[in-house]
Amino acid sequence: NDFCSELFEAIEAEEAEWEDADDEHHAMPPLGNSSTEWVDVATFYRHWNDFCSRKAFGHADKWNPKEAENRQIRRAMEQENKKARQVAKKEFNAEVRQLVAFVQKRDPRVVAHHKEQAKAAQEKTQRELAEKESRRLREATERRERKEAARKAEEERWAEAAAAREARIARGEVVSEDSDEESDTVEFYCEPCRKHFKSEKAFDQHAKSK
Repeated sequence: NDFCSELFEAIEAEEAEWEDADDEHHAMPPLGNSSTEWVDVATFYRHWNDFCSRKAFGHADKWNPKEAENRQIRRAMEQENKKARQVAKKEFNAEVRQLVAFVQKRDPRVVAHHKEQAKAAQEKTQRELAEKESRRLREATERRERKEAARKAEEERWAEAAAAREARIARGEVVSEDSDEESDTVEFYCEPCRKHFKSEKAFDQHAKSK
């Protein structure tokens, strides 16, 4: 880790000392150590993964424009030198970023953070599954309770109808078979919704929708 810190510090110092750059130098964050806060570790890698040198890379020049025989040749030399510098800068930036990626992949702090994230994600998934199962069981219980309440309400209605029929017969009233059939018609009732259903299937579908 000390070697990596020194390497990044050397790159940073060279960038800071370069005087002929067009861009203003912005100090890069240090690598830190094992006790560095994660926010600072993340800042280090975020900046260095976007590293872009401000040096001129004049060493990549292929020609010396001062040796040109005329203006046209000098311009051609300058254009080739410019392209060569751009290539050299691009290659250097890529090398530094590859170095950053290499160090980041093996940084114990990054490895530990990824493990913590994976653990947190797994715990979140388990909580969500547990909550989903709890909600499923609760809804199933509520459906059973509503269904049972509807059965009891229907039984009470049947009992009331039967008692009313017996009372009519006791009073000497004539009770037709049609009235018996109507009183024997099975209906399901949802107390919370105050709705009647003529079949158990229709009532179950209604209960499941809640």
